[in-house]
Order: sequence, then C-alpha cells, then structure tokens
Amino acid sequence: MNQERDNQGPTGKDAEYPDLPDTSSWQPRK
Repeated sequence: MNQERDNQGPTGKDAEYPDLPDTSSWQPRK
C-alpha cells in the first residue's frame, strides 16, 4: 500500500487507471 498512490487521487478504480484524469468519467481499457 503506497501512500503516494493515495495522494494522486481516490483508491479503487482510479488506482488501476492512474492515467485517467478522474473516476467521474473513467472507462476500462480494452
């Protein structure tokens, strides 16, 4: 569990897709 990841944004989906700007309009890569 890295604290740096939490600093970048919310955990969960955003953690798996840090490239995305936010989870409000996130989409899984295909």
